[in-house]
Parts: sequence; C-alpha cells; structure tokens
Amino acid sequence: MQTEWRKPSAWKVVRLTPQSSKPGDFGGLPARRRCPQTPKQEALHTIERLPDDVPLDEIVYRLYLLSKVQQGLKDIDTGHAISSDDLAREIEAW
Repeated sequence: MQTEWRKPSAWKVVRLTPQSSKPGDFGGLPARRRCPQTPKQEALHTIERLPDDVPLDEIVYRLYLLSKVQQGLKDIDTGHAISSDDLAREIEAW
C-alpha cells in the first residue's frame, strides 16, 4: 500500500488498487474475518471491550462510529465508492 502526502493541505491519500473487478475486493488487504453478527451483537461486543468506567458519551460515540464503519463497508461491497485516484482529483479541485 502506497501513501502519498500532499502539501500544504496535509491530506493523506492512500492508494488501493483492486486486483479484480469485483466491488470491495482490494487485494492484499485483510478480509473481514469475523462471522456475520446481528447489529445488537456488534453493539454489545463494542461496549464489552470498553473499560467499566467509560462515560456514556464515549459509549454513544463508539456505537455511532461502528454504525458509520459498517455503512462504509456496505457501500464498498455494493460498489458505491470511488477510487483513491478519483478522490485525489476531487481534493485537488478544491
């Protein structure tokens, strides 16, 4: 995986090159290894990994983050994502 830093904006552009034409297939990256779980199981697993004295705001934030990551993975799997090259061109256009 190549990393490129662009100055002065300091955006980190990571180039992922699919080795096949299947959406979400980025060769060389680790596959999701866990068995599919229900959203409730995922939420409970996330909460159980936190320390006992964690503030409620942190729990809510972690669940929000989990939701957004899952949505992003779903978007990649269904082909609703753009390549890193397209993203870099969009950033340059800003």
